[in-house]
Amino acid sequence: MLEQNSIQILAVVGSIGVIAFLLGSVGTTLWQRLRRPIMLQQPVRFAPEAAPPDEIITPPPLPTLLTQMVHHAQTGDLTTRLDLTSVDSNSDLGKMAAQYNKVLDKLSQIQEHDQGIIRSVMDGILTFDCESLQIECANPAAVQMFGGSETAASTCDPRSPLSTGVVNQPLPQFIRTSESSVVTEATPEFLALIARAAAADHPYELVGHRLDGSTFPLELAVKQVIIEERPLYVGSCRDSSCRRQAKNARLESERKYRKLINSMQDGVFIMQDGLIQFANNALATMLGYTLYELQGMRFVNLIAPEDVPMAEEYYRLALSGKYAPTDFTIRLKTQSGQQLITQLKITRSEHNNSIAHTGTVINITDQTHYEQELEQARDAAEMANRSKSAFLANMSHELRTPLNAILGYSEMLSEDAEDMGYSEFIPDLQKIRQAGRQLLDLINDILDLSKIEAGKMDLHVESFAVADFLEDVVTTIRPLINKSSNLLRVEIDEPGEMQADKTKLRQVLFNLLGNASKFTDNGSITLRAERQDLANEGQWLTFEVADTGIGLSPEQQEQVFAPFAQADASTTRKYGGTGLGLAISRRFCNMMGGDITVQSQQGAGAIFTVHLPAKTKISTAEDEWLDEDGLTAVSDQENIVLIIDDDPLARDLLKRHLKKAGFQVKTAASGAEGLALAAKFKPIAITLDVLLPGIDGWAVLTQLKADPTLAKIPVIIITMLADEQMGFALGASDYLAKPIDHQRLTAVVEKYRQGRPTNSQPTVLLVEDDRITRELVRRTLNKSGWKIWEAANGRSALNLIAKHIPDIILLDLMMPEMDGFQFVAALRQNPAWQSIPVIVMTAKDLSRDERSQLNGDVAQVLQKGMYDRQELLGQITQLVSNYTHSNETAVS
Repeated sequence: MLEQNSIQILAVVGSIGVIAFLLGSVGTTLWQRLRRPIMLQQPVRFAPEAAPPDEIITPPPLPTLLTQMVHHAQTGDLTTRLDLTSVDSNSDLGKMAAQYNKVLDKLSQIQEHDQGIIRSVMDGILTFDCESLQIECANPAAVQMFGGSETAASTCDPRSPLSTGVVNQPLPQFIRTSESSVVTEATPEFLALIARAAAADHPYELVGHRLDGSTFPLELAVKQVIIEERPLYVGSCRDSSCRRQAKNARLESERKYRKLINSMQDGVFIMQDGLIQFANNALATMLGYTLYELQGMRFVNLIAPEDVPMAEEYYRLALSGKYAPTDFTIRLKTQSGQQLITQLKITRSEHNNSIAHTGTVINITDQTHYEQELEQARDAAEMANRSKSAFLANMSHELRTPLNAILGYSEMLSEDAEDMGYSEFIPDLQKIRQAGRQLLDLINDILDLSKIEAGKMDLHVESFAVADFLEDVVTTIRPLINKSSNLLRVEIDEPGEMQADKTKLRQVLFNLLGNASKFTDNGSITLRAERQDLANEGQWLTFEVADTGIGLSPEQQEQVFAPFAQADASTTRKYGGTGLGLAISRRFCNMMGGDITVQSQQGAGAIFTVHLPAKTKISTAEDEWLDEDGLTAVSDQENIVLIIDDDPLARDLLKRHLKKAGFQVKTAASGAEGLALAAKFKPIAITLDVLLPGIDGWAVLTQLKADPTLAKIPVIIITMLADEQMGFALGASDYLAKPIDHQRLTAVVEKYRQGRPTNSQPTVLLVEDDRITRELVRRTLNKSGWKIWEAANGRSALNLIAKHIPDIILLDLMMPEMDGFQFVAALRQNPAWQSIPVIVMTAKDLSRDERSQLNGDVAQVLQKGMYDRQELLGQITQLVSNYTHSNETAVS
């Protein structure tokens, strides 16, 4: 009987998940015999309320006790314990009973732990019958999900009345195939659905139905288990409302994104490994393909064969990070074979969680053709303008010759008439002379304008006292002003001396004062002059002519400086004149480096202000102004610098600096215009911005170097980079950031000529892996007289230094095989090379450790910002002087 009851106890204990325990000698034997039935596929765990201490069972006779214990354990009650007070603890029965109590204690702890996990799971967990689909157990999350209260969710015991809201109910009451489904029992179709869900490896999307009648999207995953030799379903439920909302939001966002992309007029594509993964309608329409045909096509197959090398180079540079991606011009092939001129920009992006590249394509074929036609029209207009100027100049000379004779003979006849007593002829002869003088003034104005436009007007700069000069002007002009009953005021604030074309300035002031007198009656005219000290621009003289006359409207002010323009036709009829005076005056001021401006209000007078530098540099009129069509005047081509930059402010600043340095300047706002001007004028140098509309700077550079007639022209690359990157010498002699400012580079390397014999040619070792950069640096330094050795990496550079020691090393840090850091370390290990100046050229943002690494390998660290410019140059010069001196000492 003991053995039979022990077998029942062991069977019950095994059914709730105990793997092994020790029971003494009898139990051990039974355990060995009954090991197989103890292990089941899936134990059932309940969480009954703990029994109070006063319900401990007093042991009845042994068979009854064992029977009761087995019954309690089989029904899931793990709170009952054996009372061992009347049992010998050393007997087999006592040991067995004690072990039984320990096993139940352990099982209670495990069960409480498992129940805690189940209660904390956020997904709903249901256990239901495989045939009736009746729910036998539900965790708190499931009860709450289907509308039960938190109290009802606190237990999974089917016997508890608190769980009757969900437990003991058929599954179809809570889970349905659709919102319109009314099935609430286990129909064959629903049973088949659950069977398919149990066999699937993914959750099913169904509809959850709460006790209050509301529904929600639900995901159900089902697995079949065997509990006490009985098949059951265990289901995991999840409310997918949030996920479905997020999915719908993502789909809606994707729909809007696709709609937006497809509504763009520019082509857009996404490329991975050179293959087009996505393209919008605009690109498909532009190239004549369908979206399906573009999908998976290699983008390089769309590029015109002659542009493929340039495109590959651009793509390589864009991916290397050395140059910022920008638009560049490239020809693409349509399906029909036509070539389109396009602007292409490629940037790095992601597609399907992988690295990709997004490209935008703008069709500029028509725009390019228009620009070419416009350029041709500009050339034709410029030629016509030159022809016009030449014709006017010739005609003016031809007209002035007979006019001079008319004026001379009319004056002679007036004197003869007076001497011979023919006084009645004198008034008529004076009228002839006066009319001839007016005609001569008109012809002279036309001649001056023609000379300016033809680039033949010269400046004759001289020094003079401004106060004395103005006194002469006032003395001459006062009778004219008094004739109109006007009051002339003069306000001079110690203007000092100036260097300018005195004759042209006098003509400007005569014109302004004459106009003021012409358009003012019984009013006042004020002439002011003052000297101004402008920051970074030196000293300037300001001359101001103010009147109280008829004034100018805003529309009239816009055209007042245009040639042959006057306020209106009535002004011409009433006051006369040709409308050339102000145009010539402004251009005279432009030639002297200044300008004229006007402020006026109709009916309240006008103020014309002349701004001129105190010292005018001698130059010709060439390129000092543009005519109304923006056409540049003819010039001497021996001293021209071409500026290519789309930023008007940048162009103006460069133009001013270059002019002050004595250069003549041509400007272009685009790459196409710059190439045309370069071919036309063959400048001595070109400053080139990288970021340009249409043809970008790199494409312009490529085309310049491909043209044998332009390839030797030095090109200075100018682009937007933070000045802070130039702040440290990094332990080398100097530091230049990429793209390199070649004017600064030339200035830097020129400093190292000091201390060298005049008959020796200085040498530079250029260590740079990028071929284009090497070519640009080589061209710049060759022009300055430096001999260049080149190496594409640090290892090759060391081999060259072993044969020939250079005067300076220009070093890139990021190179293959041996980078700049490794090169510097190797260089400083050789005593003979330790003092060679090194100029670091890099676009890399250096960390503190990298700076320390460089600083530790040089004799001195120079940091811009801790020195002023002169101190910095002095330190660099001293480094080279020390190097030269050490070499001379070693030789001696």
